[in-house]
Amino acid sequence: MTQEIYRVLSEGNFDKISKPPTIKEIQQVLKDPNICKIGLYGIDGVGKTTLMKELAKEVLKDGSFDVVAMAEVTDSPNVENIQGQIADALALKFDEETKEERMQKLRGRISKEKNILVILDDIWGQVDLAELGIPFGDDHKGCKLLLTSERLNVLKRQMGTQNNFRLEVLSDEDSWKLFEKIADQAIKSISTNKSVVELDEINSIVQNVPKCCNGFPLFIVVVAKALRTKDLSTWKDALKQLKGMNEKGHFEKVVCPLELGYRYLESDELRTLFLFIVSLGPGRIHTGELFSCYWGLYGDSHQLTKARNNYYKFIDDLRASSLLLEVEIEYVRMHDSVRDTAKAISSRTHLTYEVPKFTQKEQWDIDQLKKCHYINLPCYSLDEVPKKLDCPELKQMSLKSNLGQLTIPDNFFAGMGEVKVLNLHRMSFAPSPPPSFRLLKNLRSLNLYECVLDDITMVAELTSLEILSLERSKLQELPKEIGQLTRLRMLNLTNCYQLKSVPRYLIYSLVYLEELYMGNCNIQWEAEGVESQSNNPSLGELRKLDRLTTLDLSIHDASVLPTDMDVFKQLQRYNISIGNMWKWSSFWSCDAREISTTLKLVDSLNTEIFLNHGIQMLFTTIKDLSLAKINFSDDVFYELNREAFQHLRHLYVQNNTDSLESA
Repeated sequence: MTQEIYRVLSEGNFDKISKPPTIKEIQQVLKDPNICKIGLYGIDGVGKTTLMKELAKEVLKDGSFDVVAMAEVTDSPNVENIQGQIADALALKFDEETKEERMQKLRGRISKEKNILVILDDIWGQVDLAELGIPFGDDHKGCKLLLTSERLNVLKRQMGTQNNFRLEVLSDEDSWKLFEKIADQAIKSISTNKSVVELDEINSIVQNVPKCCNGFPLFIVVVAKALRTKDLSTWKDALKQLKGMNEKGHFEKVVCPLELGYRYLESDELRTLFLFIVSLGPGRIHTGELFSCYWGLYGDSHQLTKARNNYYKFIDDLRASSLLLEVEIEYVRMHDSVRDTAKAISSRTHLTYEVPKFTQKEQWDIDQLKKCHYINLPCYSLDEVPKKLDCPELKQMSLKSNLGQLTIPDNFFAGMGEVKVLNLHRMSFAPSPPPSFRLLKNLRSLNLYECVLDDITMVAELTSLEILSLERSKLQELPKEIGQLTRLRMLNLTNCYQLKSVPRYLIYSLVYLEELYMGNCNIQWEAEGVESQSNNPSLGELRKLDRLTTLDLSIHDASVLPTDMDVFKQLQRYNISIGNMWKWSSFWSCDAREISTTLKLVDSLNTEIFLNHGIQMLFTTIKDLSLAKINFSDDVFYELNREAFQHLRHLYVQNNTDSLESA
């Protein structure tokens, strides 16, 4: 061990910095035309990400950079994910480009910016900037890179940073200032109308709580937020836990400040969701996917819309507590330290197994797998999986693969009959899923994301299913047997570009359906009552769905619209596009709380279609309306009742010269 330590010391370059770096110091280095890559390092939880966010605000404010793009890398970097985060900051949209095309598209977009700062946060090893599509140095002198890592060697040796700053923990004085800023009102409240002796005790408690956080900003913030609504007795209890003392004053295990924040959450529902999030693995998790999984395990008889609203409130509460990071609103993510704490807490009751990086299946802990409630198999770990997993306690499994590189054995699912949630990402199931798939009789939520699917008739045998998501998967036809899933509450076919056929009366059969997502499918809807050889459905089938509250739909031919669509009255959320013009933008990939009622009418629709009884029902609730190439008569808006457009927030009009004059 001593020899290994000497080797590491000899290879490392452990620079000493006399004082903690400030934003101003980093800003000054960014102005140096000869420096294009700067590094910031420090131990986990010291505040690197927070500093980067503050720096981003400052450089935009002072005009040093026109654009700042920030992306999280993590210990299992996903090129498409990182590119997507950078593209979002540049308002750049990717479609179905190849890896090379995405790289070229991003490279071209960044090159157009005169001064751009790209921040890559939480780097664990070498990242190929050329593969990402980030030009710098001689390729683009206006592009500067700011990289963060726990390890200086990663920055200097593997990423070639030219200047590096170390971020230290806070001093006792700075710790107190941060703590007081957050918990000030609570401190004043518990100190009100107290005697001198009592105030001395209170001051001692209040001053010692932040000291137990050892200068880590994340710890200080979480504890301060956890206590700012609590009374004095809770403050006393918190200090005992942080010092590792029991009720009798005897020493026992010290409670981590992050676990203290978990313990003081306001409800069991919050604590349950917090621990559940960690079971889905590291990195960003889409709020839609998270909800589908959460419902699969904890859903009840409530309407999905009500459950979703409660769920989003829980997410907001966890963000407010700083146990979830404030990232993009449609994603959730935990700080690494918080995630480690959550895993430790969860392991006491609901064991989660995550395959270690770069391990072979022979190295998996099979005995531990048998006890697990949650299993997460990330794509970087997998070349092959065991022929069968005996997991009698399993409730949820997430399996992610690089498309086409992993074959699932026939009996793989045979030993997990109690599983309720199954997430399979980027798998290839051709001609069909493995035979043991049909044994998952207790499955409530199935997410086949970006998979290659051929014959999925077997899914119809999973009669307990309440949520079925095939988002971005490649399949051409939905089998008629899916209509047997009479318990189904949500069907998500968003961005199934190749899907052209849904059998007639399949939708009609799903009488419990509450949410239907079909945006960016190429379904050719038939006119109601018209005989056709295609066997495609008519929109009139939606009338049978008297529980439907959410509809995401694209209709290419406006003539197939029935005139009596009373089902539109009951919609609480919808995103409906009629005609062929704009690239589909589905709210399933956004935060459903914000984009909730959207209608797009395009392609030379006439007044009769605009005043169609079914469409007109939406005008009393619509918030976002887009009109393009529509031929209106002069009195179309006069004919609308005065109740229309009372909630309209955004109106987009394009190529409607006559209509503008009419309006």
